[in-house]
Order: sequence, then structure tokens, then C-alpha cells
Amino acid sequence: MFELFCLICTLASLSMLGAVTAGQVPRRRGVCERRSVPVAASTILYGGTMCFEDAGGDFTGTVLENGQFGGIVCETVDNSAGADADKSADVWVSGEFLLTLSSASLVHEDIGKAVYGVDNYQITETATDLVPVGVITEVVSTSQAWVQLAGIGMRDTGPLVT
Repeated sequence: MFELFCLICTLASLSMLGAVTAGQVPRRRGVCERRSVPVAASTILYGGTMCFEDAGGDFTGTVLENGQFGGIVCETVDNSAGADADKSADVWVSGEFLLTLSSASLVHEDIGKAVYGVDNYQITETATDLVPVGVITEVVSTSQAWVQLAGIGMRDTGPLVT
């Protein structure tokens, strides 16, 4: 019973997170393909967080309008003192990852719906000016779902359609 209480408290606290500034331990399942991407200048990409392509083709932890989802960063890469592409990061571009919704509203009927990046750690079902990340494959709680990623190179540049 205590373990269940701890799990519920953990899940509730995760739904209140914003962008994170430390490495995370991602939960993943299935076959997860990796690619290497260039890191933007003055950027730290934290392991276990999402990254997004900027206008110059480099990757940052900031969601940019009309950008592309890169993937989930495998290990933290610190390019805070570097120029664009001085360092590269390995990212998972496919596979299923347990991701946190920015507001607790997931229901079973959300399976198959597209989700969009809010920041480097959270997703939403609302597409307004956000970047598509993948499709919900399983709802775990009102604030967490397994998402099949559609990272860089895994889909065309058109909109993610479900």
C-alpha cells in the first residue's frame, strides 16, 4: 500500500514540472533508434529531455515555432561555451517513451492522438504553435502516457497526422 502511495505522489509531482535543468532517466520500451545531432551554441542538452531543431539546423532544449522535434537526448551534452555544432548529441528518434503531460487530462480515448512539445520535458495535446513529438500508444495516468516518438528523420516535414 505504501508503494502505491509513493507512486501516486511521484506521478502527481511530475505533472507540475516545467522545463528541467538536470539530466533525467527516461523510461523507454521497444526498439529505439539513435541519431547524432549538432548542438546549438551556448546550449546544454540534458539527458532524458527533448530537443528541437532551430532555424540554423542545430538543436536546443527550447521549443521553437515551425521547428522540428529532434528526439530524446541520450546523455547530457554541455555546449554552453561553444559555437553552433561544436558538439553533437546522440538522441533517440524512435521508440516508445513515458512522457509527462503539462496538464493532467489524459483519458483512454487519447490513444492514437498526436502530442506536441511544451518544453524540454513536457507534452500537450494542443497543437497551437508547438512542435509534434509523437503519438500516444498507452495512457498510464491522467498526466503520463507512452508516446511513440517521431524524431528527426523519422517522418517527413509535413504535419504529424493521426
